[in-house]
Amino acid sequence: MRKRVLSVLLSAILCIELCAVFTAPASAAYSNNIRTILSLGSNGFAVKTDGTLWLWGINNTILMSISGDTSYDTYYPFPVEVLDGVKSVVNVATVILQDGTLRRFNQNWRNPTWDIIIGDVKEAGADWAIKTDNSLWVWENYAPPVKLMDNVKTASGQSNVAFMVVKQDGSLWARGSNLYGRLGDGTTEDRSEFVKIMDGVMDVSIISSAMILKEDGSLWVCGSNIDGVLGDGTITSWQAIGGQTTIVTDNDKHTPFKLMDGVKAIHLGGGKAFAIKDDDSLWGWGYNGGYSLGLPTINTAYPNPSMIMDGVADVSADSMNTLILKLDGSLWSVGENNRGQIGDGTQTIYGEGYFIIEDNTRKTPVKIMDGVMLPGGSSTTPTVPTPDSPSTWAADQIARAVSLNLVPQPLQSQYTQATTRAEFCALAVALYETATGRAITERMEFNDTTDVNVQKMGALNVVSGVGNGNFAPDDRLTREQAAAMLSRLADALGKPFPMQAPAFSDNVSISTWAFDVVGQVQAAGIMGGTGNNMFSPKDPYTREQSIVTILRLYDIVI
Repeated sequence: MRKRVLSVLLSAILCIELCAVFTAPASAAYSNNIRTILSLGSNGFAVKTDGTLWLWGINNTILMSISGDTSYDTYYPFPVEVLDGVKSVVNVATVILQDGTLRRFNQNWRNPTWDIIIGDVKEAGADWAIKTDNSLWVWENYAPPVKLMDNVKTASGQSNVAFMVVKQDGSLWARGSNLYGRLGDGTTEDRSEFVKIMDGVMDVSIISSAMILKEDGSLWVCGSNIDGVLGDGTITSWQAIGGQTTIVTDNDKHTPFKLMDGVKAIHLGGGKAFAIKDDDSLWGWGYNGGYSLGLPTINTAYPNPSMIMDGVADVSADSMNTLILKLDGSLWSVGENNRGQIGDGTQTIYGEGYFIIEDNTRKTPVKIMDGVMLPGGSSTTPTVPTPDSPSTWAADQIARAVSLNLVPQPLQSQYTQATTRAEFCALAVALYETATGRAITERMEFNDTTDVNVQKMGALNVVSGVGNGNFAPDDRLTREQAAAMLSRLADALGKPFPMQAPAFSDNVSISTWAFDVVGQVQAAGIMGGTGNNMFSPKDPYTREQSIVTILRLYDIVI
């Protein structure tokens, strides 16, 4: 049965939304647990610089609470805004807010709340949190948190399974299940009390294996080596014999060994491991499930580190998907896409018998959004553009639009000023003629302008004027007018947007004639809001916003 896609979709990132533009600190190191992206369980999460949390992929209770649709056959292949005021995403239903509270979604889609677990938190994991006074607190299920120790720098794992703690003095301590020797104490014996592993540690990550980042930038690993996740070129192999699984080749390591130098950040997840080096290059190894390493052979072990991408700030991986956050705030996605978890508006479509009708697996990383906060909440005061320079958030996209001949020369300056109605027609004509390879020969005349671009768009029914045969070419374009033109331009290009009612808190401010088209551009991911779930339909639309949305439409058409 072909999976159904629900298109309540938000992905446009406009200048007004991006109230903070960031620059990455050079060679910055950060804790593995202060993150703004998460790939987990067929879902992707991202925190933008304005503190909004965005979610995509398979329908879950958070998305159900927004749409009321409880079907797990519903997928969201575009990012959807789900929460404001977020600092860090911890797991699929837990976040740290900017007020320092750790919140858990109550899983009740009919009466959704984000309940406080503990306050004054600087970082957290599955069942633990470190407060700003460096005290470590743990809990079981919904029981109140209890303090475990003081003077903690960071931690990893689950406090009641396998747990590693780095103290402020750089010493690494571990307790819990020692399956595969993952605690790194030289044994496979479980530890009910903490044992000291080593000194000089900056960060740690533990699942069935452990990655230990030392203060000198050296990376040490231990534990399970299934799929070559230890990265030393060897693999622990298993074989099923008589209904039992038996180790054929045991290359697990019970004591940490040094894998590489020059590392500043680490991540372990989904049977694979990643290291970000001092030159900001991302290296990955382990299980390439669903092409989630971005390497050539699917569902294969890569036991040696391979360079994945340059200019990387953070990474998060599940078994079949990986999210990569670059230093410019752009978010890239790679891997399986059967539930829309890539986040680029597509999904792999299956027919009867799980036969693939349309394969949208992403074998190499694709960009899905801009404006994502760097790990640890790194951001700076917005850069004030010069009159002839675009804002930082739009610069790369405008450069690409210019290279594609989508921006007429007269519009390649004054990017932050309001667009006029005639100027938007010029952009629309450039897109149409570039995308179709056909010059528009038809014309529709207006009383108050002889602008050929306006006449061309009139002939294609993209614009219709303001009444009495007039067009008002020099009037400022409003956001709802831009939505109407973009929707009709998509129709003219044979790529109509999906029908969907808008989902903004200021829907009542949208003109009746624009209500449907605002919903369409929102559903298509062409335009989003202006913050706080507002569309601001009567606000002016800037030149750089116009260019970026024209480019997004181009990417849909081509």
